[in-house]
Amino acid sequence: MDHLGLVAGMIDELEIVKCVDNEIVSKSHKKNLSYGTLIKAMILNGLGYVNKRLYLTHKFFEDKPQRPPSRA
Repeated sequence: MDHLGLVAGMIDELEIVKCVDNEIVSKSHKKNLSYGTLIKAMILNGLGYVNKRLYLTHKFFEDKPQRPPSRA
């Protein structure tokens, strides 16, 4: 996973996902991911998949380990 693991770890350590989710409250119950999780994915995508289009994001994450967000 190279540098992406370090970046993902720092995003978790700094609780960026939680901060974003606290600031952007969604009233929709139909969404699968929070805005914070989407921003984390966009950051990781931008750092590791820079020469590809954003609509190919699902391809980028196919071989990355999946870890559910911590519920602290």
